[in-house]
Amino acid sequence: MAKSVYPKKLKAGDEVRVIAPSYSGKMIPEGVKKVAIYRLTSMGLKVTFGKHFDEMDVYESSSIDSRLEDLTEAFTDKKVSGVLAGIGGYNVNYLLE
Repeated sequence: MAKSVYPKKLKAGDEVRVIAPSYSGKMIPEGVKKVAIYRLTSMGLKVTFGKHFDEMDVYESSSIDSRLEDLTEAFTDKKVSGVLAGIGGYNVNYLLE
């Protein structure tokens, strides 16, 4: 049986990276983004976004390479304590091998 892994609890000062592994973050209304940023920062968290979060192509997403870059960077950046998907959708399945 596999051992469960639990992440550390986030605390004030921790950085949270928001990525868009499926649809573009541009799909999220600006007011909704502002409220989310306000709520996270009011908990003392530093909010950053993936480099390609707002990138949008004809499929209302960003390229697979861009989404993979943001995902990989979010999980390998030592300054990032938490990763949030800003928007979901079935396009994320293209990131799987």
